[in-house]
Amino acid sequence: MNEKDKERLIKLIAKNAIPEMINSLHRDGVITDEELNDRGIVMRKVRKQLGKVHFDIVVDHRKTLLMYAEEANKAENQELAIALYATCVEHSLNRIIHTECINKKIDSKTKTDILRTVNLMGKCTWLISLLGLPKIKEDYVKMIQQISEQRNSYFHYKWNPEPDSDKVPDPDRKREMHLGNIKKMKVLLKYLNSYNSRRAFRGKKATIHKHV
Repeated sequence: MNEKDKERLIKLIAKNAIPEMINSLHRDGVITDEELNDRGIVMRKVRKQLGKVHFDIVVDHRKTLLMYAEEANKAENQELAIALYATCVEHSLNRIIHTECINKKIDSKTKTDILRTVNLMGKCTWLISLLGLPKIKEDYVKMIQQISEQRNSYFHYKWNPEPDSDKVPDPDRKREMHLGNIKKMKVLLKYLNSYNSRRAFRGKKATIHKHV
């Protein structure tokens, strides 16, 4: 890795790590609401905490999943695109739960067990309520259930006959239906990202990110 690449990597790490550090310090009361608007105070407190902070690197696969989903969609493989979008939806729900477990000081093993054992519908209904989070809109819960079933039918194929298999399928109508579902999933992902951002940064995202 040359010096230019190292510099680019450092900037990338700083861009992602510093807001998370500021948010963590604000959540723990080290940085107050009033201090959050003062860049000098914020950065002094960040520098003071640098030697005490343990960093964990977590890979977010959603961008890769979305890239492959778009490629599948363009290649007219809407079933695969829907399955990939649905997987991205579950990753987004897991992110919301992961964030709230950290906020509530739930230990790592318990958090991992929760994410591993609770099914998708449980994650967007009773688990959300149990963690004290705002309910996910009912229309989006129904959409999550629908796309979960579509993904499972693709990845866990049971070799069952197609409904109305005695009729000639209409490929244009089927494609139109799939494209409609993909459009809905993009709206759902935007909603879940906004939901997580509001909870993770408690309405202070813009103020925190202006210090980077």
